[in-house]
Amino acid sequence: MKKILVNTLDEILNILYPEKNTCMICDYWDKYIGEDYICRECFLKLKELKGHRCRICSKPLVGAGDVCLECIEHKKYFKKIYSPYLYKGELKEVIKDYKYNNKPYFYKMLGHLLLEYIKGIDINIDIITFVPLHKNKKRKRGYNQAELIAKYLGKRLDIPCMKLIERTVDTIPQNKLNNEDRRQNLKNTFKSIEKVKNKKILIVDDVYTTGTTINECSKVLIKAESEIIYGLTITR
Repeated sequence: MKKILVNTLDEILNILYPEKNTCMICDYWDKYIGEDYICRECFLKLKELKGHRCRICSKPLVGAGDVCLECIEHKKYFKKIYSPYLYKGELKEVIKDYKYNNKPYFYKMLGHLLLEYIKGIDINIDIITFVPLHKNKKRKRGYNQAELIAKYLGKRLDIPCMKLIERTVDTIPQNKLNNEDRRQNLKNTFKSIEKVKNKKILIVDDVYTTGTTINECSKVLIKAESEIIYGLTITR
């Protein structure tokens, strides 16, 4: 039943928003854009995350060392976070529109960007999952932005995409809190709902800020005896 609902949603979005050959950032139409959903000019404006970075969370580093202070001071339950872009410029506005302005079809462009990126990463994954929304928030928004992207990736990479985690508490939005309050806000708010023993799991989300959300999700999956956890976000 879940698979049928997902396929139906994808078909409905394709009918309502036939964006093939159209850039989702600037609305430029060109037959060569195809299902990339972004023109070359807008693509070149995206701020890539490059240079010396933390080997765990990918935070840009200055000077020697390969682990940032945040990852030293606070235990991380994931092995590594992958993020291709910075949360700046056009992409920042796209993600805000995607989440808060009822533009679920943006998952096509964002999913494509992540698909092209992850093809160049040498990791072995058994299951793709996503950061869950509380049922109240999902009902209000109408969709989970991380879920749409995760299922896009799963379909194109031929890797099972499953909901492995449930959000049990409707918490205050993380973007309204400082770093320490973010950690306290999400404590004991997730639970594992599927068998994941010895599985290698990729958790998908849209933005990595402090990593608290993905870390708490990773924590419950590690407690459920998963083998290893990676995170993948569009931006950092």
